[in-house]
Amino acid sequence: MKNLLKITITLAVLLAVGCATAPEPEPAAEPAPQEKPAPPPEPVAETPNPAAESRATAQQLRSVVERNKFGDEAPKTYAAAETAFESAEKVYDSAPEQANTLYTDAATNYRLVIDEGARKKAERARADVQAKREQARSVKAEVAQKQRYNQAEADLAQAESRLEQKQYEEAFTAFDAAGRGFNAAYTAARDQRQRALRTLEELDQSLTNTADQLGQMQRDMEVEND
Repeated sequence: MKNLLKITITLAVLLAVGCATAPEPEPAAEPAPQEKPAPPPEPVAETPNPAAESRATAQQLRSVVERNKFGDEAPKTYAAAETAFESAEKVYDSAPEQANTLYTDAATNYRLVIDEGARKKAERARADVQAKREQARSVKAEVAQKQRYNQAEADLAQAESRLEQKQYEEAFTAFDAAGRGFNAAYTAARDQRQRALRTLEELDQSLTNTADQLGQMQRDMEVEND
């Protein structure tokens, strides 16, 4: 009886243990939050040099002077412009306000050089083209070489128009084209005229020879009749 009671108690204990709820697993530890890298520092905007704009203007005007060799036409003004520009370059970073004043002075003088240089160069170019134009007209090139002559006239008109617009490179290129055109028209018309004159001289000589031959034949006939 006692054994039966022990067995019964043991089974009851085992049954109670089996029915017990299993312990829940411990939650996994969350990973530690990673620190976000600090954003790179924003670049500091550079303050523009207050002399930058006046410098660009002076450089542009200076290049016009150099390309067209205007400095030779106004040497004193050109020298003053160059001195101011070079002085400005030396203090561009260290004293921008002073550089700004110097660049402005340089630009003013460069403009004077351009105006004087363009005027003198245009006078010479115009005189050269007009001389070639008159030479062409002396052999009636406007008639004998009409196409070439008219093209030269168009180039001359374009040169004057570009000059008024201060497009100096284009103006002097057009002056050169007009001069070459008038010269070509003159040469062609002259050669054409010389060929015509030679033809007339040959014809005149041929007529003279024919007249002499006819005269001699007439005299021969008169001698035979005697």
